[in-house]
Amino acid sequence: DKMDHYYRLRDLKEYKMALESTEHPVTCLEEILEETVSLLEYKKKAKILNREEGYALRETIETLEKYVQCLKAEHVVDKVEAFDLIRGKFALENEAYQEMIDAAGQKLEYAFDFMEIAFRNSQEMVVFVTELNTNFYSVQFLQNYECERYYMYNQNLLFDENRQNILKRIDLLDMI
Repeated sequence: DKMDHYYRLRDLKEYKMALESTEHPVTCLEEILEETVSLLEYKKKAKILNREEGYALRETIETLEKYVQCLKAEHVVDKVEAFDLIRGKFALENEAYQEMIDAAGQKLEYAFDFMEIAFRNSQEMVVFVTELNTNFYSVQFLQNYECERYYMYNQNLLFDENRQNILKRIDLLDMI
């Protein structure tokens, strides 16, 4: 999820900056973890936490807990070593995240292949693109993944809608 990735990246940057002013790298990361838990609790109590952000914060908390445990298990006390270890773990997660995006993008391309072969530029394609436009997760994905055929069909859909609206207005003017 894009938001989950955002929180993790923000916390990684925050960790690097906080390391400069703290004695122990584990304590520093534990403080960031506590702040993230507090943020989640605050947003819950204030009822300003949507489902997606709640999921992202819980995933971030889980990841930070793993990072803290890793630093403790490795007995890391050097700040540079600690940051390098956490950055390496983050890079691995980021790589896995990118692989998931690429796999999902390939599946979207396959879906367009199927739709074009089976239905060409018919009403079914309109329904497919409309569903992509109305589904929260599809919209989030398409903000990060460039799919030329989606943009092409979406533009055609918008053009057809505008055309239909113009024709309706012409019909109304003819009635007057």
